[in-house]
Amino acid sequence: MTSSRLHTPVDVLFTRLTALRPEKQLTDFDTALRSRLASLDARCLYFAYGPAALAECPFCDSDHPGNFFHYACPAILFPHLLNLVALGLATSASITRKEGGRWRTMAALVGSCVAIADVYVVGAYDWKWNAYATRAEDLDFFHWRMRTIRGLAIAALDAGLAGLLWATSTNRLFVIPVSDGERLESVTKVMEATRGKLSAVGMIRNVTVRDENLRKKAETYWKREGEIMGEVMDEKEVVEGIRGALGSGRMNVTLIEEEAKRYAESIFATPEVSSTG
Repeated sequence: MTSSRLHTPVDVLFTRLTALRPEKQLTDFDTALRSRLASLDARCLYFAYGPAALAECPFCDSDHPGNFFHYACPAILFPHLLNLVALGLATSASITRKEGGRWRTMAALVGSCVAIADVYVVGAYDWKWNAYATRAEDLDFFHWRMRTIRGLAIAALDAGLAGLLWATSTNRLFVIPVSDGERLESVTKVMEATRGKLSAVGMIRNVTVRDENLRKKAETYWKREGEIMGEVMDEKEVVEGIRGALGSGRMNVTLIEEEAKRYAESIFATPEVSSTG
């Protein structure tokens, strides 16, 4: 922000920072940070673990640099924990059903591995890397670089999972064939629905037959329907069309009769019961 070198005196550094503040005044956070940036080690720790760890850690000092890493770990893990919660919701069976549930374990494992790798990289970083940097361009802004990489890694993980969910939900990849149990359950539901419709039709039929007025209306309807269809079939255009279809071979009556016979036999066929003697 101030384009200062690592060895810039504290007074000069915070004078520049004051000029950049909206009200030309340092905040309480700036004051706490100023008291910690007196030594070279403290400034190196600032670039490694960020300003919050340096200004807010109550048990940290430059003689024990590992404490800064321990203090920074919750802030490092927080976005990963939020992402794991989001992954859990995205792969919940109540939201994405079985298509999302099949990736739940893998998403949790990959998200946890990303978090562990993030903590490992920060913990293994040599926090004294910037001690010999003489120019501002040579400084390694490790804390801010890792924050950017952390966000990109989480975004890439979420995008990859979203792609897998889309591919599996639309049966473009990793298609799992329907099990026999699921197929049987589906057929049973269709049969139950059909049976319910047939029962409703039977009840309507019984009411129609038992009621005299409805029975007369039904008889009148079917009588009229027969007359209308008879008139249609007797029309010259229809007769000529049927004769043309039969004569040209477009309509194979024998084949139609055979198909109708096979269909009727399949409906009224008695299932064979095998017996062992």
